[in-house]
Amino acid sequence: MRVLLALLCFALAACVPLADHPAGDEQHAQFDARLQGVWRAAHDDGPMLLFAGPGDDTGHGVHLVTVEETGGNHRWKTEEYDGIATRRGQHGFLSIRYETTDGERRGWAIARYTFVGRDRLQLSTLDETRLAAVVRAEKIPGRVSGDGPYADVDLTMSSVDLLAFLESKAGQALFDPPHGLVRVAALDARAPRAKSPRPRARHQSTGTGVAPTSSR
Repeated sequence: MRVLLALLCFALAACVPLADHPAGDEQHAQFDARLQGVWRAAHDDGPMLLFAGPGDDTGHGVHLVTVEETGGNHRWKTEEYDGIATRRGQHGFLSIRYETTDGERRGWAIARYTFVGRDRLQLSTLDETRLAAVVRAEKIPGRVSGDGPYADVDLTMSSVDLLAFLESKAGQALFDPPHGLVRVAALDARAPRAKSPRPRARHQSTGTGVAPTSSR
């Protein structure tokens, strides 16, 4: 599995833990300017870049573009994602819109991010197996469909409650060990956002190069 997509958790062949609501205020979330720029995985087995910028011209939300070489034949694939970033003390949380190709599941994929200096970024995603166990034990509200490592987990709590849970000791313990990104170049946050070459749906499918499939 390609490193950058794996640590962003948008391209898992199995299941992606989703939340019905983002971790933060979707309407008023300001872009975290520290994310602005071009990033690559600190340890990667192939060319891949992540471009991060504000979601709109007013500085709200977050817009991500991944660029990767496919098949070793010097062809490039790009994928775009929209969401919000919410800063909370030492950590921040990315909530990115997600939808499977068949539209059976949709919601927000959640990642925790932490800066180590100005130009190094650590990203962690929720462990779906441990998260499923917590939901099944009714410690947090949610839905679990399926069994074992292929179970679909959907968190149903409100944005406020979700953010509070992610910040708690119990929530922090559900994140996988972090993976690193390093900044390749900085972009001017004041520059206008480039228009997408094609229309994008409100819920963007995963950027895998392989169509995501339901785990059920």
